[in-house]
Amino acid sequence: MFCPSCGCQLADGAKFCPACGAPLAERQVGPSAPAASAPLTAPAPPQAAPTAPAPSSAATKRPRSPLLIVGIVLVAVAVLAAGGFAAWRLLSAGPSENEVAMMNSAFGNGTAASAGGYDFCWDPETEGLMRAKADGSEAPQKIAEQADEYGYLYVLCASDQYVYYITAPYASDYPIALRCVSLDGSDRKTVYEPGRALDDTNAYISSACVFDDQLYVLVDMGYANSNAEAATYYVLRMGLDGSDVQTIAQVNDMSYGSIALAPDAVYYSSEGDVYVQPYDAPQPTRIYRSGCDTTSRPVLYCDRLYVWCSGSSGGYLASMNPDGSDAKELYRVASDTWIYDRLVTIVDGKAYFTDNGPENSAAISEAMTLYTVPLKEGATPEQIGTLEPINANPYVVDAGDHLLVIMGAMDTKGAAYGAYNLKYDGSISTVYKAYPY
Repeated sequence: MFCPSCGCQLADGAKFCPACGAPLAERQVGPSAPAASAPLTAPAPPQAAPTAPAPSSAATKRPRSPLLIVGIVLVAVAVLAAGGFAAWRLLSAGPSENEVAMMNSAFGNGTAASAGGYDFCWDPETEGLMRAKADGSEAPQKIAEQADEYGYLYVLCASDQYVYYITAPYASDYPIALRCVSLDGSDRKTVYEPGRALDDTNAYISSACVFDDQLYVLVDMGYANSNAEAATYYVLRMGLDGSDVQTIAQVNDMSYGSIALAPDAVYYSSEGDVYVQPYDAPQPTRIYRSGCDTTSRPVLYCDRLYVWCSGSSGGYLASMNPDGSDAKELYRVASDTWIYDRLVTIVDGKAYFTDNGPENSAAISEAMTLYTVPLKEGATPEQIGTLEPINANPYVVDAGDHLLVIMGAMDTKGAAYGAYNLKYDGSISTVYKAYPY
């Protein structure tokens, strides 16, 4: 259910929109038919996944006293006055911190992170991890080194105290490692090294996320043998310092790079279908068939799952419950224009897209269009800006009150690169590294 005024996701039975205050007409909400499910058999994980604790029974609801209600209202007003916009997002019906972390990993691809009022990204000029004050009040500063002269940094995520990053060398004899550095750069350490893969090459860390003060890491273990049709991935959960490492799931993925980590399950796309595998389940279940050739990494936003589906017939944005039920098509792009449209993030009830132009290369513009689409059925797109150039392959991270846009490859030798702080309206606030570096 969405607000007809602003497009905000609403709880069933809501009488007013928590975002804009618009009154909502009462309507009967019928049951949703469950999505078709086709379980796929996956090998057992290398160690038994811990059994998830049974959910506690809901406490009996009791009427709240008027004094308690008044107290809650006064506290909310005080928090809003002290925290401003950030507190409003926290108290409003917006995404959870875990959902934002999942989105930044899935769509931002770990190219940047934000914590403690600072933005963090890779800097090809100093060949290390750069820290920049988000408000532009301090000059950017290098706080960590890359792996070696021919290495690079990637898969950034952050907790309240540390920024996590992977150092990846080109030399095969140099191990890939997950490292962390304190926000001020004073404390650096190695958190985890995945070792060798199933095919005796270096295992590859594909993504990392911080959920509920724990670190979740996706490790690409390669192919078990020459006849294997899918790569094997391990999902690890560990403490923020790398302690108590547990393998909580194994996934065989036929579509490289389509896996998205969540706190209680792994979601992924393969050949146009969407799958979910809870960490306490031995195998994945197909929850959605898009009818398209490809789909983006699925992401959660306000307790709904979103995925961009594209194929020869065009592209469309799909929304559904986390189990695949109540699937809806929110926005569609015609087949003659869809090919360069890409979903890059979801913020404040709007999906952000980049578009290079129609499929006909002669009509491609010199700059990518940045546009938004409200998360409601039949929504109309709105252009909010442009990004240059068209071949920069931008990744976008939601930093809480602005966007971090990383342009180009994350490579130190001969690759173009750019890093920008963008406002939600598409205008550039700060240029950290002008493209092409």
